[in-house]
Amino acid sequence: MALFDPPSLNYPTRWKDFSLDNKLAFVYFGCMTVLFANGDALSVKQELLATMILVATLLSLSMRYRRRMNWRWPGVQTKGVLTAVGILVVAGIFEFAVTPLAPSSDPGFLPWHLFGLGGGVFGVLDALKIVQLSKSDFLRECEAVGAADFHAKSTGETIPVVPTDPLWKRATRALYGIVFFLVWLACLASFYYSGVAVRDGSSRPTPTQTEPLNNHGQIVYVQHSQKVLVDSLEEVMSIGFPLVFVSGFILHFFLGVRLFPNTPTLRECRKQRHRD
Repeated sequence: MALFDPPSLNYPTRWKDFSLDNKLAFVYFGCMTVLFANGDALSVKQELLATMILVATLLSLSMRYRRRMNWRWPGVQTKGVLTAVGILVVAGIFEFAVTPLAPSSDPGFLPWHLFGLGGGVFGVLDALKIVQLSKSDFLRECEAVGAADFHAKSTGETIPVVPTDPLWKRATRALYGIVFFLVWLACLASFYYSGVAVRDGSSRPTPTQTEPLNNHGQIVYVQHSQKVLVDSLEEVMSIGFPLVFVSGFILHFFLGVRLFPNTPTLRECRKQRHRD
């Protein structure tokens, strides 16, 4: 989500508009989902080996296509580098928070970690302009003869210009992004402290661990301070996420503060109907 600037209007919504790298990323995520659904069918070593073979295959397809299209890296600005660093920090926080509850050493959870790792890597590559989400953006970076012109003529599509928002919309978008991030951090903190409490909890009451904690049907006994902290974070999460989603819907569709790419506001829909 963009903080001050509105999200790009060139975000692909149809499969044919996705870049090859974007399609390959979906293949990777799909395979990780299948591994996760299979639970403990494979060992950690087998899952890692299968993932390495998959990644090597996808990379070879991407590199072969890039060579054929004479792709050239367009370079990256400071904003892109900072975005990539931010993605790495966020991914690190996420991994640290979920590890106590879902350790990567468990073959049942490893595909979930690999799924998140793949998303983080793809996000960094996108921020550094090494990959592109849309096919049209990728073709503009290629030096194959007539590649971009051919695509433009065959689709007849042009990228709409993102209007410059007034200051109040930019400030509101930034404030919403900050609140969303804080609620997300509260969610991760809830995962982390719940995981630590369950990991260190006792199967029966002890003099120091007297409070019952339910973890998906498994009852463990934890310290009172741990129970209070876990309950408080869960309450913040249960209230914060609905408020964030409802306020985001109101801001985007009713107040015209663009938060979602390629999604028109109600005012834009009315204008389109009027023109039609």
